[in-house]
Amino acid sequence: MIATGGSLKMQHFLTKLMKRQTLGPIVMNLCELIKIEDTSRFDEIRNKQRKLSEVTDMIYAAHVFHRTVRNLTPQKELQDQDSVLSLLVGDYLLAQSSVDMASLRYPKTVGLVAKGLEDYTKGEFLKIHLIERCRQNLNDHTGGSRVEGVNDCHKGINQYAELTCGSLLSNACLSAFYLAGNTERCNGLGDLVYSFGHNTGSAQRLIEIVNYPNEDDKVVLSFLSNSNLEQSITRYLDKSIEILQRLPDGRTKPALRGVLEKMRGYLIAGNTM
Repeated sequence: MIATGGSLKMQHFLTKLMKRQTLGPIVMNLCELIKIEDTSRFDEIRNKQRKLSEVTDMIYAAHVFHRTVRNLTPQKELQDQDSVLSLLVGDYLLAQSSVDMASLRYPKTVGLVAKGLEDYTKGEFLKIHLIERCRQNLNDHTGGSRVEGVNDCHKGINQYAELTCGSLLSNACLSAFYLAGNTERCNGLGDLVYSFGHNTGSAQRLIEIVNYPNEDDKVVLSFLSNSNLEQSITRYLDKSIEILQRLPDGRTKPALRGVLEKMRGYLIAGNTM
């Protein structure tokens, strides 16, 4: 409905969004590796985990739509049809995600995903300040200050990635773990699940910056060398692969390994997602 009602430009944007590696399928694949304690409620719990994965994607997509508005040039007004539609779609997805989370009737999960949403918003504010500092440093031609600025920018963009997709995916994965009936971290399994989401989500966001940069991302890319971001992405992916090997075996484990290798492939080959 959204695509047919919008302009051709918006339809093209939606098509690009759907081609990206989204976060929801990662959550669902991970669910298959987590034993559901109460087998009599298997279908009920699996449906709740599926709803959780959909909520994760809705929150992720909402922020993607909101970022398109900040991608406006000074000559373009906010009243532009595509810009208004991006805001409305983003707001609708966030509202719907809240309704769907409430329908799970599981306070711990709602709290975790709400934390991911809060961190995502904090990350976007952090990036605004980061872009301002990058622009200032681009005009600074003193060698020492510029090196310090690059280090600051590199640290800041990593923090941004961890607060956005990193926090959202890690909290969604941990929510799936609790929905399966685990009340504690289960001998470290919960920590592994959380860390897997944190590193995979952080790598995902940095790869998006490289392959789908908006105007703000381009400021960062003009300031940092590709090797800076590649180093961070490789570190996150290496950690995710290490954690995946320690997670319980299951039929979707090869699929998760394939996702990580696909992400690494985009980095090595310089493909677009």
